[in-house]
Amino acid sequence: MVGPIKSLRNIIKEHLLFSNNISNINFIFDKVFSIKDECNTINQTLYELFILNNNDNTLNNFISFLINNDYNSIFRVIHSLWFKHYDNKLLIRYFEFFERIPNIWYKINNRFWLIYIAVLYENNYLDKAKNILINYFDKFQYLDIHRVLFVSKLAVEMYISNDDIIKSSLILDAINDSRGKNEFEDFIKGKRVAIVGNGPQEIGKGRGKEIDSYDIIVRFNNFNLDGFEEDYGSKTDVWCKNGNIHLNGEKRIVNNMIFWLADVEHYILFEDHVLNNLYEDIFYSNLPVSFLTTKIRVSHKKEIDVHYLTSGGLMINYIYQIKKKYNELFTYNDIYGFSFLNNDFDISIYHFYKDNLLVNADSFKNWHNIDLEIKFFRKLFALDKDIKI
Repeated sequence: MVGPIKSLRNIIKEHLLFSNNISNINFIFDKVFSIKDECNTINQTLYELFILNNNDNTLNNFISFLINNDYNSIFRVIHSLWFKHYDNKLLIRYFEFFERIPNIWYKINNRFWLIYIAVLYENNYLDKAKNILINYFDKFQYLDIHRVLFVSKLAVEMYISNDDIIKSSLILDAINDSRGKNEFEDFIKGKRVAIVGNGPQEIGKGRGKEIDSYDIIVRFNNFNLDGFEEDYGSKTDVWCKNGNIHLNGEKRIVNNMIFWLADVEHYILFEDHVLNNLYEDIFYSNLPVSFLTTKIRVSHKKEIDVHYLTSGGLMINYIYQIKKKYNELFTYNDIYGFSFLNNDFDISIYHFYKDNLLVNADSFKNWHNIDLEIKFFRKLFALDKDIKI
């Protein structure tokens, strides 16, 4: 009788005769997992596969994590790939790879499977998505389903729901409805737009009345104008949000629209306060709510080569593209409170409000490539010479 390790070597040898590389990963795994898990066969299998000069570095990393039983890193990387709009076909391939690992359901973070269901649902692999959701519900019940909008929508369609899941499904319906209306583009077309960031660059310049003279004024996240009206103005027409903001009960007077810049379909597994913010804005704010589409976000990424632009950067580029589409004027003179205007990031880690409390600069830089963003916008607005604004 041939032992498991020898069988494994024969399988690998057979595969190498069939192909020069490991691209046909399913060929091996169909056979590998027919071997009983004896003499630590699975770890040995993964090790053998890992050393086969595989040209897929991401898969190599996953195999390395598996060899070391590092399931937290597997989830972290999968999560990041999904959030960054990694190639969907490859992403599904990785999920299918992990599906074959014995007892994987009991070894990895439950949210791993929610992302898998979301990817399948988004790409219209509905039968597969339903099967995974059935398995998920069998093992975890309602746990965290409401934290992913696509999964919530599918769950409701399959009569797997509670109040939180229904709310998330309604949020997705509202987002899809909003994206069919093109309200934001229609709103700013033909009008003078001022974009006012939260940087301290305007302090002491007395431009508040100048800002308020614009037809439309766009502000961001936790902006707070109390005591800063002389420099930053007092009017807000569009309130842009990245989602993860805490107002602690404070109110903002907004005249016309709320615009969510967060990538709500690929959000980092919604926390409850973010879902509550979304739900309240959509159903209780009495204002139209618009959302940046995934297509536009991906186009920004390709154009600027920065995955996660700052909220201000996203909106500046989005409005710039809209104004360009209609041959309307939009220049750096319409932008306030941004570091790229004077090419100085040192002071931009402070907000102008709340006594200039220091923003968490390390966290900020981990999410954003601010230097590359500054370079892009200085080139876009022909600010490549050092100027004083």
